[in-house]
Amino acid sequence: MSLEEKPVSVGPWGGSGGYSWDDGVYSTIRQLVIVHGEGIDSIQIEYDKEGDSVWSLKHGGSGGHKIEKAHPN
Repeated sequence: MSLEEKPVSVGPWGGSGGYSWDDGVYSTIRQLVIVHGEGIDSIQIEYDKEGDSVWSLKHGGSGGHKIEKAHPN
């Protein structure tokens, strides 16, 4: 018998402001772009969909001044 992996939805998380979001289901995250100052202001995610790059909308506000890019393995 083989085990089938299925995506699991979690959340939403966060404070009382803003809105919830769902980018859909992708098998791979290529990179995360995190914009921050004192805290995280926004994130944007690059996904892989069958070999093509798909970018999410920017989730969060327009604040922040430092940009960090993470490339998960």
